[in-house]
Amino acid sequence: MKDKNIQSRKSYKIAAVCIAAAVALMLLCSCLSFNNGDWPNPYYHPHNRPTANLCGVIGAFFAYYLLYYIGPGVYILLSGGMILLVLQLSKRKIDQLILRLVGLGLLTAAASASFYCLWPHSIYEFPIGSGGVLGVAAASFLSSHFAALGTFILVAATWAVGFVLLADTFLFTVLSAVGVFLTKVFGLASPALTKIDVNLSARK
Repeated sequence: MKDKNIQSRKSYKIAAVCIAAAVALMLLCSCLSFNNGDWPNPYYHPHNRPTANLCGVIGAFFAYYLLYYIGPGVYILLSGGMILLVLQLSKRKIDQLILRLVGLGLLTAAASASFYCLWPHSIYEFPIGSGGVLGVAAASFLSSHFAALGTFILVAATWAVGFVLLADTFLFTVLSAVGVFLTKVFGLASPALTKIDVNLSARK
C-alpha cells in the first residue's frame, strides 16, 4: 500500500513538473511573439484583429504584463525555470535550490536593467521604457546614486554573481559532458586515423 502511495505521489509530481514546463514554454513563446498592437496594450489603438501573438489572446495578455512589469529579463527567468524543470524530469539532483533561484532573480533584474540602459525606448513602446518596471526601477535607482560608471560596475557584478549562483554546477556538468563527447569521438576516430597512417606508410 505504501509503495502504491509513493508511486502515485511520484506520478503526480512528474505530471505537475510537465505541466509547469509546458506553461513556461507557452509563456516564452508568447513573449517572443509579443506585438505592441495586441490587446491589452492600452497605449496602442486600434488593436490588431486578429491577434498577432503566436499563442493567441491569452498569450498576448500574459506577454504584455510580463514584459511591462519584468522586462526582457523575463526571457532569462522563463528559460532558466524551464532548465530547472527539465533537470527535475531527468532526475538530476539540483543542489542548493534557493541559491539557484536567487541567481536566476539576479540575472533577470540585471538583464532588464541592462536592456533599459542600452535601448530605453527602441523596441517595447511603453511609456516607462523598454526595461519593464523592474529594469527601469533598478537602472534609475543605480544611476541616481552611483552615476554611469558605478551603475555599469554594479550591473556587471550582478551579472557575474547571478551566473555563478545559478549555473556553476550546470556549467561544470555541460563542460564534463562535452569532454566525454569529445573523448568518445576521438576514441572512435583514432582507429581510423591509425589505419590511414599505416596505409600511407605502406605506400611510401
